[in-house]
Amino acid sequence: MRWGWLFARSCTPDHTARAAPVLRDLCLSGRELFLELADLTGNAFELKKEGLLNLCKTQEGLDHEAHGLAKLANELGVEAQVLDWILAGAAIYVCGNLKGMATDVDAELTRILGRDVLDAMIADGRYRREVY
Repeated sequence: MRWGWLFARSCTPDHTARAAPVLRDLCLSGRELFLELADLTGNAFELKKEGLLNLCKTQEGLDHEAHGLAKLANELGVEAQVLDWILAGAAIYVCGNLKGMATDVDAELTRILGRDVLDAMIADGRYRREVY
């Protein structure tokens, strides 16, 4: 409990700004050392260098990612992009139980994207469901 209180108390905007370059350098140095180890051992442990995907459930979460975290990453020299995959032509495939997960996914997508967007995706074959 004490640790949680100390952590919450130290998470100030000023502390975060001071810590960000150090955390970036630790992350990048760790990646470089991992790649050196992979070269030495011949085993990259199936390392993928394809980036990081964050999904946001709310507009507030997306705003935080876009205007907070992605902006900070770019300011620190780490390329970050916020993509609207739906507008870019992404497809969504849902497989699962019709009475549970699939129905909930459809309801959330309808809430987030709107029924018109979802219907257009269905017409384009970009929203498919394989439910049972």
